[in-house]
Amino acid sequence: MTPAIEAEVTFLKTEEGGRATPLRLEPGSPFYMPHLVIGDPKAKSPSGKLLGVAFRRAPLTLSPGDTATVRMDLMYHPQVDYRELVPGATFTLHEGPKIVGRGRVVKREDSGAF
Repeated sequence: MTPAIEAEVTFLKTEEGGRATPLRLEPGSPFYMPHLVIGDPKAKSPSGKLLGVAFRRAPLTLSPGDTATVRMDLMYHPQVDYRELVPGATFTLHEGPKIVGRGRVVKREDSGAF
């Protein structure tokens, strides 16, 4: 079983540097596979480690500025260390070098093996 997290994510508005177009998670839409960086981006030293995730498909469209609870697969487990993604952890959401959102882990599901 691929470990997964549930997180509350807020996408930045376009004028704040966020996405210019809505994100569609419906079945049949392309997979959305951004990176997460743990920690507050305003902190002196967030982890800086890019963690690849894949948003699960859902009947959901997220526009710039929207907040939603989403599920993400930790798709590179066990080759990548996702131990920091625990309930309460904060992160920024990256598309390449661009920060497009922020989030907080609400729940984690895995087979118990990190």
